[in-house]
Parts: sequence; structure tokens; C-alpha cells
Amino acid sequence: MKLKNKNFVKIISIGFVLVGLFFLTDSLQAVDLRSQVYGQLDSGKETSGFTTSRYGPQIIAAKIIQIFLGLIGTIFLILIAMSSFWYITARGQSDKIEKATSTIRGAVIGLLIVLMAYSITYFVSKNIQKAAGIRTSFVNSYYS
Repeated sequence: MKLKNKNFVKIISIGFVLVGLFFLTDSLQAVDLRSQVYGQLDSGKETSGFTTSRYGPQIIAAKIIQIFLGLIGTIFLILIAMSSFWYITARGQSDKIEKATSTIRGAVIGLLIVLMAYSITYFVSKNIQKAAGIRTSFVNSYYS
């Protein structure tokens, strides 16, 4: 009978240990989904070299749009300079004067459209930053 009690005690104690380990491993493996997702994103960010970026995709998209609009604005300024040169060197020829004035008119209208689009993009990106609670940004923080 003593042998049966010893085996019974061993089996019960091993059972308790196994059950305890089962519950312990369950609680150790129970990590919430958010931390797993952020862990994956952080590891991907480190692998791709984007570890220093604090900006969301909205801010980056707004900055890309602003750079694009700045380049287009530069092209319109070059068009204004070129057509001004054409106007100066027309020497009274009406067809060259007409070409130069129509180019200046179109470039000024295009520049105004680009300036309005840039100001809209700036306004929207600043409000996105304010809503997201971002203090420093790609967009000029001097005017905030």
C-alpha cells in the first residue's frame, strides 16, 4: 500500500506541475496583438533604415506634394523669365509680342494656381498634424 501511495503522490505532483506549466506558458504567450504588430513594424522599419522617422504617411505625402508644387512653381517662374526675354527681344514684331504676352499670361495664371494649391496643401497638412498631436513636422514649424 505504501508503494501505491508513493506512486499516487508522484503522479499527482507531476500532474500539478504539468498543469501549472501549461497555465504558466499560456499566460507568458498571451501578448496582445497591438504589441506584436508594432514589434513587427519596428523590426521592418529598422531593417529598411527608417528608424529616425517620426512622421506619419500623411505628413510625408503632404511634403511630397509640396515639393512637387514647388518644382512646378519654379517651372512657371522660368517660363515668365523666358517670355519676358522674348518680349524684350521682339523688336516690335507683333507675332513675337503676342507669343510672349500669351506665355506670360499663362505662366502667371499657372503660378497663381500652384500658389493656391500649395497653400491648401500647407493648411491641410498643418491641421492633420494638429489633429494627430505632432508638434514638430516636415512643414515649417516656425509659423505654428
